[in-house]
Amino acid sequence: MSGSFWQHRSVFLTGLAIVACVRIGALGLGWESLGADPDAYRALAATWRDTGTLGRVDGEGHPVPSAYRPPLYPWVLSWFPVSETGESDRAWIAALHGVLGIATCFVTFQIGKQLGLSAWACVFAMVWVACDPILIRQSTLVMTETLATFLGAILWWCWLRDSEKFVRDRWDWRSLLLGLGMGLAVLCRPTALAWLVLWWGVALLQGRYRSVMMSALGVAALVVPWTVRNAIQFGTPVATTTHGGYTLYLANNPILYRHWSTSMSRQWDEDAFHAQWRVERSQSVGQDEIRQDRFAQSLAWSTIASDPRTFALGCAIRAGWLWALWPAPRQASPRIQVAIACWYSLAMGLAVLGGIRGIRTKEAFYRWLPGLLLVVSLTLVHSVYWSNMRMRAPAIPVVSLLAALGVCRLVLGYRRGVSQREDC
Repeated sequence: MSGSFWQHRSVFLTGLAIVACVRIGALGLGWESLGADPDAYRALAATWRDTGTLGRVDGEGHPVPSAYRPPLYPWVLSWFPVSETGESDRAWIAALHGVLGIATCFVTFQIGKQLGLSAWACVFAMVWVACDPILIRQSTLVMTETLATFLGAILWWCWLRDSEKFVRDRWDWRSLLLGLGMGLAVLCRPTALAWLVLWWGVALLQGRYRSVMMSALGVAALVVPWTVRNAIQFGTPVATTTHGGYTLYLANNPILYRHWSTSMSRQWDEDAFHAQWRVERSQSVGQDEIRQDRFAQSLAWSTIASDPRTFALGCAIRAGWLWALWPAPRQASPRIQVAIACWYSLAMGLAVLGGIRGIRTKEAFYRWLPGLLLVVSLTLVHSVYWSNMRMRAPAIPVVSLLAALGVCRLVLGYRRGVSQREDC
């Protein structure tokens, strides 16, 4: 990016004002949604704050430990006066999501600077993130996407700030700090584990063994205590959550496989599956989280083994659901579906152009690599586990920056014959 930040402060401040207006306005319009607790994070946080236990309260008022959800987001919420009813804590959660959302946009701007984009391109990317339909919607729900997206952006930015130092294989405190950040990401959304495995794999291929060991130490410093806690509470060292078996079974069950034999539509009989799962678990394993998780995994693998051809087809379908251009009919009205389809068609088209035309050198590819690996890791995980549009939320800053790079390529294409720059 040519020139210093202060030479472009008016461009940046204008973009930041747009970001703040969009996100604060979205939270205001989605105020009622903040009262809901679709994944029970608010309830977990309230129990943690009141009893010191991550879990739910039983009928007799006793806390029951749980590892069904990852711990970072409920831990953050537990610092606020949250309640299971959600009647008095919306302002606190709105403030948290507003700050995280605006901070994610700011970090996206900073990543663009490190990637060599112009001030206008950086502002384009950060405003695009602010206006993203998935991130706007998730910011009005008590769910992990807002925090996970922020953590993903921060990790990429931290890596870029010292990218030349990270290339060297050394016992470096920067790698340790990066590992701590990775650990937080895993404790927020376990899919981040696939991201860091790919990250480590590339680093090992480059011979950076010490750096990998230092970052692994940082991850272990946060993930191991969670694993030990689960071993004490449940007698099994759960490193992620007890939710994985269910999400694997949800993505690989006989009802869904029968649906795929006639259609790839996202409109399948989920109610029938949930009713079947309630009966299966109540008759076989009861309320024990560990046994439920293992039972669901066994049912999923049994379904996969019985029909590997449909499983292979399902991998492609689930990847398509992850990167769908519009929401399912039950999730939005036709007008909103069309508007979102236009948005993501433009975003994906520009992103593909930016990736093909803008990342040509080895140095540029290396700088983009963490973001690209995030896209790959999410696609790999959700081609096997349950998949929908919101689960690509952590990769939206990557797509937005690629789209900004695509705009740059278009602008430079129209300016042929004029003094051109290789960067944008």
